[in-house]
Amino acid sequence: MVLLVSMVLLSATLLLPMCQALTVGVSVGNWFKYKGTLVSWAADPGVPFPPSQYDTDVLTFNTTDWFKYTVTGIVAENVTFEVVTHWSNGTETTATLVDSMSDSFTMMCIGTDLGPGSAVRPLVDWTETFGFAWIWPARTLNNTVEDPYAGGNRTANVLDWWMPPIFGDPTTRQIYHWDKATGIQTLFETHSAQTAYDASFQPIGNYAYVTKRVLVDSSISGMVVPEGLTIVVTVLLSTVAVIVGTRYFRKPVRFPR
Repeated sequence: MVLLVSMVLLSATLLLPMCQALTVGVSVGNWFKYKGTLVSWAADPGVPFPPSQYDTDVLTFNTTDWFKYTVTGIVAENVTFEVVTHWSNGTETTATLVDSMSDSFTMMCIGTDLGPGSAVRPLVDWTETFGFAWIWPARTLNNTVEDPYAGGNRTANVLDWWMPPIFGDPTTRQIYHWDKATGIQTLFETHSAQTAYDASFQPIGNYAYVTKRVLVDSSISGMVVPEGLTIVVTVLLSTVAVIVGTRYFRKPVRFPR
């Protein structure tokens, strides 16, 4: 089902509107630099890498050195970024991202006036899109934490949620941190255990991975992570345990230097 689930990212959505007005905390010219890491990867023999065209973070985070997001425009709740990707082979690519603070999948920005219990994304009803009942509940902030930076700790809003499955138990957990003062995303972490399928939707094998993208530098005074310091360390074994008893092999993984 991973193929169908992942198609969500490319499909039209039916979203219930969010009523709360959002306060934009970033300004044009602000920039934010991130490091993506493939923390772990395990799979049955025969599972490709990446396992599908929708699980590309496992490849992208393993073949890049950094990403730089620069705010180039703000219109109402839409924040436009120039995104520069620096690949490990020395090349760079540039793209434009328009991030809606109320309904984008990227969720690079949320309102600065939010806190635990606030919805960052409304309920999503996929019934009309896919022809069967599949509903994502509203995603609400779970907590606030203090994340360490060179200029001292900064308060971050946290979303820790499991993506609702079409059937069975959830297999993908996503963790987000957003700096409360600016609303900018500072951490995006995924723990997933899935089954890979071929073009005829026949199962190939199981796989599990952990990816992390974390803020390491920015134009905001003091909002820099010194080398060797990590915003958050999350140890999660439950997603891997979903496919206990499966025979794995490990592909080479580049770790930060």
